Amino acid sequence: KVNKASRQVTRAGEMINLTPTEFDILTTLMTQPDTAIDSITLVKIVRGYEATEADARAIARVHVHRLRHKLEFDPAKPQYLITVAGGRYLLRSH
Repeated sequence: KVNKASRQVTRAGEMINLTPTEFDILTTLMTQPDTAIDSITLVKIVRGYEATEADARAIARVHVHRLRHKLEFDPAKPQYLITVAGGRYLLRSH
């Protein structure tokens, strides 16, 4: 459960501590569920600047990895935060 006003996330009733960047990535992906967003766009929205493709992929990869470890029950087999070919990410709505 995500509370955008308080910037808090809970899973199974427990509070999940997210960094501001992790929270912003999650809420950005939530605005377009089941739609892959490329790393450049994600970094521009979340961090507020344009990065090269290589830099954007590296930035997104690190933050999504950390976010996945906090949100997924099995981060090695993600059910919700999915990596798509081409350095894109999506949040499954199921």
